Amino acid sequence: MNTKDFSRQQKAAEKKLDAALERVTDQKTFVAFLLALSEDYALERKLQPEPDWMVEGPLGWVNFSIDAFLEAGAYQTIDSGYENLSANIWRRCAEIIAAGKFYE
Repeated sequence: MNTKDFSRQQKAAEKKLDAALERVTDQKTFVAFLLALSEDYALERKLQPEPDWMVEGPLGWVNFSIDAFLEAGAYQTIDSGYENLSANIWRRCAEIIAAGKFYE
């Protein structure tokens, strides 16, 4: 894959995941977000089959195990003082889960 195609895939994946998160308002859109997040991770693993645990992946993933992912989402929420989260419970849950991707 050339650099241009790689960059295009990165931008498209980021846009798709961000859009799915922004649409979360209820159970149906929350599940759609989970599927988008799963697709994002699958693409991350396709672009970088052997993750470097010390370096952010091509799509921004920094947590490559379920325990690290869940812990990161929880600690991002704790560290933020439970502020800046959506009033909508479905969106709030999606935001916490999304943080597992990038929070260290």
